[in-house]
Amino acid sequence: MMFYPHQFPNNDRNFEPNMPSKHESPRKKHIDHTKEDLIHKNRSNFEITVEVKDELSYLRFYSNIRANVRNSPEVAKYLVLDYLPLDYDAQLEYTQKVRDAEDCCLDDHHGNLYLNQQLMQAVAPELLHLVSFNYTFNCNFEALKQYFNARINAFFLLSLENKLDFDSSRVLQFLIDLDTISKVYKFIFREDPNHQLKLQWIMNAISKDKSNAGILLDIQSKWEKINLDPMYIRRLLTSYSNSRWKKK
Repeated sequence: MMFYPHQFPNNDRNFEPNMPSKHESPRKKHIDHTKEDLIHKNRSNFEITVEVKDELSYLRFYSNIRANVRNSPEVAKYLVLDYLPLDYDAQLEYTQKVRDAEDCCLDDHHGNLYLNQQLMQAVAPELLHLVSFNYTFNCNFEALKQYFNARINAFFLLSLENKLDFDSSRVLQFLIDLDTISKVYKFIFREDPNHQLKLQWIMNAISKDKSNAGILLDIQSKWEKINLDPMYIRRLLTSYSNSRWKKK
């Protein structure tokens, strides 16, 4: 279900009974920005530093915005940081939050423009069709959320799992890729993957290459410790990398 703010007419000054033409943005008549550069001291710390161009960069982009809001809490009212709701009961509450954020953007044209400038600079050219200065910052942010929420799904997770490979000379990259899969899993299912699932990802990756047979035997001999300590397997994998490096 889509949650674009202009789909929810409310009782405030912004609601007009006449529908805009198909060539006119539903929000365009509400936003009368000037083109001057606007720098507000209350928002000067809000700077999006991650470009969004694909599914994985979107997760970093989303985390970057969350961190920015923590540093500039006054910005929180202009957007909804919650994930899109998974069940119907949560949709009404989420929709109300979107409408409240929309009102804040419409009430503060200068602030809305500043935040939109930050957002537009972070969107890759191939995704600019999703956003527009004719819409509020809140509406543009929701459009990106809707777009990537549909793309980051169980099939995308499965493709990442299948691509996960273990190379003892690149253990650090393997652990980074493993953490990325965990983040994707959490985004989709709204909870962290458990230890057993992470072990399954690791073992599947290691088992792909027959040259890792010795590593598999070593892991098997230490399986009890691995099951008890979620961090033990990471230390063990790192030790393989270190021993390989020393031999060189």
